[in-house]
Amino acid sequence: MDLGADMCCDSAHKTLPVLTGGAYLHVASREKFTAERVKNSMQFFASTSPSWLILQSLDRANLWLSEGGKALFRKTEEKVGRIRASLTDGGLSCYGEDTMKITILTRDFGYTGTEFASILREQKIEVEFSDPDMIVLMITPKNTERELEKLRKILLSIPKRKALANEVCDSAFFPEKKMTIRSASLCSWETIPLEKALGRIAAMGSFSCPPAVPIVMPGEVIGKEEIASFKYYGYTQCKVVALYSY
Repeated sequence: MDLGADMCCDSAHKTLPVLTGGAYLHVASREKFTAERVKNSMQFFASTSPSWLILQSLDRANLWLSEGGKALFRKTEEKVGRIRASLTDGGLSCYGEDTMKITILTRDFGYTGTEFASILREQKIEVEFSDPDMIVLMITPKNTERELEKLRKILLSIPKRKALANEVCDSAFFPEKKMTIRSASLCSWETIPLEKALGRIAAMGSFSCPPAVPIVMPGEVIGKEEIASFKYYGYTQCKVVALYSY
């Protein structure tokens, strides 16, 4: 918003004590763009039966933040920083600058992210996200010292193996656009095996973890690089625009 956005939305249920689905819509203070205007516009779409439990949990989180929650966040950031440093000293490759996340590039340690996540799940630790390359752990101020120490010790107890080679090209590729997103999304579509997708037009966006950078967007042509990425992330089929639609 400091860069000029009129609005932005923040999920609240990941790191704040809010029920799943809770989020904040922030509205910038603009002369011709006010919170009142947004509220009036939302009447076109708003339900007469919102989840009051979620809204109450957001209100409660606001109170928690004003009564010391911000200080707890700062302390948690310090704890996460110490854990990340300890893991790095232990040979794990930590990635990213988010102070409330621990992202580990597991291939350098000899595992896919999926394998790493399975090992942690056996120890009653659930990761936020995993894929062939990494795992993401999200920490909150509600995690106790005991929980964080358990996490640190278990991660450091995993034996290192020979690093895995990267199996997918890291270079950027830009699929050819044949249709607009709207046109492709509203067309009739069919699901086909990846082996038959070369040259077809994507009908739906495909992501390793939405919302994320898509492999293809609706309306883009599926090429060899896209098919390789699909397979790398575990896709075996995809939705394409039906041939009779164009």
